[in-house]
Amino acid sequence: MPIGWMISILILVKLTYPRRKVWSAFVSVFLVGATIVLSIPTYSVAAAEQELFTTYGSVTYTESVRTNGDEWNPFTPTVAYVFETETGESILFIPDTGKSFEL
Repeated sequence: MPIGWMISILILVKLTYPRRKVWSAFVSVFLVGATIVLSIPTYSVAAAEQELFTTYGSVTYTESVRTNGDEWNPFTPTVAYVFETETGESILFIPDTGKSFEL
């Protein structure tokens, strides 16, 4: 992703540098900011814990695990949260969708 940013910023600056410096800087900052905002997961660990509390009662965060996918996409999660309930069950929580699965 950072390489794509750099290439697009360099092309944009090369095409518009002498005439529109402010416009090219604005578009560059907007592209970087939009990418950062779109790649942030919907649920943090604390929000996931609150969400699971309504269904499972008291849960404890244990670890984050990496998930594998068929293709690389910076806007899909590559990390899932693992929680443990009072009864010893493990729950996998996907931070982008809010789905949970019992392990």
